[in-house]
Amino acid sequence: MRIRRLAVAAALALGTLVGAAPAQATEFQIICNGWADCADANRSTYGYQSRYTSSFWSQSGGHNCTNYVAWRLTHNGRVAARVPGTGSATTWKQAVLDHPGWGASFSTTPKPSTIAWWPANSGLAGPKGHVAYVQKVETIGGKTYVTVSEDNEGGAFRWVRVSGSRLPHGYLSFAQASGTVKGEIDPITSPSSGRIDVSGFVTDPDSYASGVRLKAVVRNGAKLVTFTSSRSAKFAFTATWSSSSMPTGPRTVYLYGSNVAGTRGASSVLLHQQVVDIKP
Repeated sequence: MRIRRLAVAAALALGTLVGAAPAQATEFQIICNGWADCADANRSTYGYQSRYTSSFWSQSGGHNCTNYVAWRLTHNGRVAARVPGTGSATTWKQAVLDHPGWGASFSTTPKPSTIAWWPANSGLAGPKGHVAYVQKVETIGGKTYVTVSEDNEGGAFRWVRVSGSRLPHGYLSFAQASGTVKGEIDPITSPSSGRIDVSGFVTDPDSYASGVRLKAVVRNGAKLVTFTSSRSAKFAFTATWSSSSMPTGPRTVYLYGSNVAGTRGASSVLLHQQVVDIKP
């Protein structure tokens, strides 16, 4: 009888020990994995399921962390400007730090609706780094837990909950954009007779698919000569204007970006102004 009681007591003790380990004790918990599993778990894909093969912010279409984050920042009521340098996930933190005037910021304090960021080979990241969308932040027993939705190159869309060593190394905030064209333009050059070359980074936050129409206005004494491109400049771009009517010698060049008609923001923005010695 005593042996049986000891066995029962041991079993109860073991059961108590197992039950006492809280679910939140793990540093990595998969909440759902894949479209169907997340639907069954009542975890939203925010419409990305039907659009993930398309490219957003010129990120690679298909299962890809940066493409999903770009979707979340530009759909479902969000309009954010893509910051120059946001290519591979590893570059996102530095890109935001390098371009404070683009309405984005970096913090080490977790907050919902920000973008979780990991450098290469840390937390949830592989060699290319990782970004994900912060859904929820919790503090339990003095420990921080962050729930994110994410997509993964070569993997699947999922929701996960992380803590401890798996936590993001920082959080990126992207401000709501007005829809006005933004750009950073490199120095304008004149490599040959009657020609000017323009390059840089430009974006229309609420009309990414349409691109930006660029207009170069060259001062020729009291007159202004205008050269207009097609609406094709998207993010990193190069444009060339070459014409027999191009004024030569030192001329002030004004470069404008035009918004898509009917969308938000200013219709035309002066992106750059420079004196260029246009070759005869």
